[in-house]
Amino acid sequence: MLRCRESKGKWRPVNFDRSTNVCYNGAMGTLAAKASAARHLYVLAILFCALCPVESRGQNTFIPGQLSSQSVTQDTVPFEVQNGLIVVKALLGDGLVANAILSTGLPICFVTPEFAAKRTMKASGTRDVAVMDRNVTALAVPVQAVRINRMLVTGAACGVLDLYKQLSSAPPQDAPQIWLGGSVLAALSMTIDPQVQQIVFRPPGAPLPVGAIIVPFELKDGRIWVDVKVNGKKNFSAIVDTGSVGTLLPAPVAKALSLPAAATLPVMHPDGKEGKACAVELTDVGMAGLKVPDVQAIYIEPGTKDGFDTDLGIIGNDVLLRYRVTIDYVQRKLAFE
Repeated sequence: MLRCRESKGKWRPVNFDRSTNVCYNGAMGTLAAKASAARHLYVLAILFCALCPVESRGQNTFIPGQLSSQSVTQDTVPFEVQNGLIVVKALLGDGLVANAILSTGLPICFVTPEFAAKRTMKASGTRDVAVMDRNVTALAVPVQAVRINRMLVTGAACGVLDLYKQLSSAPPQDAPQIWLGGSVLAALSMTIDPQVQQIVFRPPGAPLPVGAIIVPFELKDGRIWVDVKVNGKKNFSAIVDTGSVGTLLPAPVAKALSLPAAATLPVMHPDGKEGKACAVELTDVGMAGLKVPDVQAIYIEPGTKDGFDTDLGIIGNDVLLRYRVTIDYVQRKLAFE
């Protein structure tokens, strides 16, 4: 649970395409430009990570919601990129539609306390959850029905927690109050197309695109994990998270590759000690048959005993949104076009 010490400025991804509002990480200019653009991109990359219920950690107890028979067989929904995250309109419980962040790194859905109060969601106790590598307490609420346009998922597990406030000392104004995690997304097959900024939803197990590069993944408690190789040399496991802006490299991997820091930025470890994040450039990031060139990442310098877990790896939107990507939890596969 890292907190950014400096909160001034606006997030702007590297090589920002104004026609699609999508970040494409290709060659960059000077190191000064990297440092300026990287400050918020990379801090956000590590802030919007996965949560995992502590009581089920290390066990396969994940139970997704169910796609209702009222849903159509295929539905196309527009999305926006807000602060580097994928946002759609969704209806959770009763009330009006609202902005919702898609996060494949979350096993369940989360809403803010303000949202829960407006929708009169009654808490049924608490549950301990791990935010990144830290335990926090969230309110437990009954399972919810979630509608995204003409797709309806019932029985979706949901908790009450303000993720932005947990993860950042300077949350964005008008931030979405809903995070849609695996309890909804695992009931669907979705194809995210950054070029036209649309998502095509289908029932889980639908045929994957012909000619796509297929990357298998492991589903651990509702979170997607893939095997990654960077610079053709070092392997590690990483969470694939549409709720993360950028790519996080385990510190031991960065050290083993002797990667020079293109920029550094201050961070605050969970124990209150100041630390340092280092921005690095990777020649390529490989996942199965996919090789993504020229990827920027960060790693966190090890802190004290109670500091951030520097072994964590994340593949975020800076990699995912270079492609039209299909995510299917039933088939345990990603398809990149």
